[in-house]
Amino acid sequence: MDQNPNNAYEFIMTPPAKSGGFKAGGNSFKQRLMLVAGGGVILVLILVILFGVVLKPNTKYIDALFQVAATQQDIVDLTKLGNDNVKEQSLLNTSITINSVVSSHLVKVTNYINDSSFAKNSAKSIEALRDNDYEALLDEAQTNGTYDTTYQTLLLDRVDIYRSNLQTAYQATSSQKLKNLLNDAYIEINELNSSN
Repeated sequence: MDQNPNNAYEFIMTPPAKSGGFKAGGNSFKQRLMLVAGGGVILVLILVILFGVVLKPNTKYIDALFQVAATQQDIVDLTKLGNDNVKEQSLLNTSITINSVVSSHLVKVTNYINDSSFAKNSAKSIEALRDNDYEALLDEAQTNGTYDTTYQTLLLDRVDIYRSNLQTAYQATSSQKLKNLLNDAYIEINELNSSN
């Protein structure tokens, strides 16, 4: 600091020199406006990303619902095969009843899916989840003379999987309409299972 030795208080009396420091946006109104606009864009982007992560739509229930529909279709197709080939009358009656009940459930779930915003490509998604390995097992059982026993085991297994899938979809959704549909199906399949 270069002070006059005669005046020790000159620093108080003399205004400080202007520094060449940073001025946000400079002096021009246009520069300040650009800075504010840029900050606003950055803030909007941060908010969009934040809300996108926090408010991400729940797609878990859609996947679970597609799994329910795939299992329903498997049971319907399996029971059609059983209805054509089962010899034991009580097993045939059970098969016919399960086919009727699950076919009804499949119609309701399909209608729900078709009325939804995620209906597009749902058929492909459901088809990809299908599990028709039972066809080869039943062909082998037909050859070995164990069709009824194999069929009954496969049918009970599919019904258990169906029951589990109904529970998973029920827990995954927040839609009361879908919860009611899944709960009704669950009650019916349990009643059917307890009567056989």
